[in-house]
Amino acid sequence: MVHAHPHEITIMACGPLTNLALAQRLDPEFAALVKELVVMGGSLNPRQTLDNRAAADFAREFVNTPRREFNIRFDPEAASMVAHAPWPKVTIVPVDPSTATQLSPALVDRLAKAARPPVAAMVRRMEPGFPMWDEIAAAVWLDPALVTDREQLWYDFDTQFGPGYGDMLTWRDAYRPGLDEGHADIVRHVDVPRMEALIERILARR
Repeated sequence: MVHAHPHEITIMACGPLTNLALAQRLDPEFAALVKELVVMGGSLNPRQTLDNRAAADFAREFVNTPRREFNIRFDPEAASMVAHAPWPKVTIVPVDPSTATQLSPALVDRLAKAARPPVAAMVRRMEPGFPMWDEIAAAVWLDPALVTDREQLWYDFDTQFGPGYGDMLTWRDAYRPGLDEGHADIVRHVDVPRMEALIERILARR
């Protein structure tokens, strides 16, 4: 598809990056033909933001390992291959902004009331309490103005078999190692009420 529609396709990666690494290995032109890559993955230094039990439970894993996140840790070698691929544009949504979000019972009810009947039934089956990881990535792609704090950083992922295996590595311009690491727009914070309103509007479309 990227060969048929060069520089028109945005890839939304909301899981481990194994498939993208394999695609790039099979077709070295793949990444360069994409319009944009949006990655939900990685972690800088997330902090608990919301004051409730679910938020505290999710925040515990980052107290001693602030750079570790599941999507990257699942396959660090693939993540590093993706970091070194020649994407024209990369946006990374790490865990950090998700700590200000939560699929609360009240939000589930609000979204279900806005949605069409078949979708509403699916929304009501969603388990409340989870941060809105993938929803942020999709929302930021749909409306970049949702981002209230971002930073351009060079990035890679630790593939050394040690305590930091799978950790996200980032550098500002003056400190980058210059080893063909990736460059990305890193999302630090988003306007949560505006994001929730966007999701509600989309679900309400007939």
